[in-house]
Amino acid sequence: MTPHPTQEASFTQMLWAQIQPLFNKILSHPFIRGLTDATLPPESFQFYIIQDALYLREFARALSIAAAKAPTNLAYTSYLLSVAYARPFHELLTTVLPCYWIYWEVGKALRTKGSQKHLYQRWIDMYGGEEFGKVVQAVLALTDQIASGLRASEREAMTHHFITTSRYEWMFWEMGYQQEQWPVMW
Repeated sequence: MTPHPTQEASFTQMLWAQIQPLFNKILSHPFIRGLTDATLPPESFQFYIIQDALYLREFARALSIAAAKAPTNLAYTSYLLSVAYARPFHELLTTVLPCYWIYWEVGKALRTKGSQKHLYQRWIDMYGGEEFGKVVQAVLALTDQIASGLRASEREAMTHHFITTSRYEWMFWEMGYQQEQWPVMW
């Protein structure tokens, strides 16, 4: 997504540049590598899928709130919901953007390698596929459109949320890989 040398970078391109080192760490994470080289333990993938289902339920709630706040009227889940309830639409937009964008980029990167495990390949194909890509591109276009009319301070707030939730994305891979539980059980 590098702009042509004579073109100014879009807001989303500047956002991506902010997390490029983190994205490189995501691509080299043992969970992600394990999807294609078949070293990911099935228990880690199963644990991750269960946690992801719980996350996606809350993510859907944040998206519903974003739709209600949209000018067109169209710890991770707590952060998403806190931004969703307390901050303006443009900030919420970049709070949910990493979930779309990073998954699409991971999916595209993994599709070039493929996986020996059918279940992992289905996951890779879903996130690296054209259908999901169209959704991501629409969210990126909306983000650039919204950001173009904002003050620098508003764009800085958007950038802060984008970087924060990108970090949560890395932590989510780590949680799945390590099958992390609460350190203190009742």
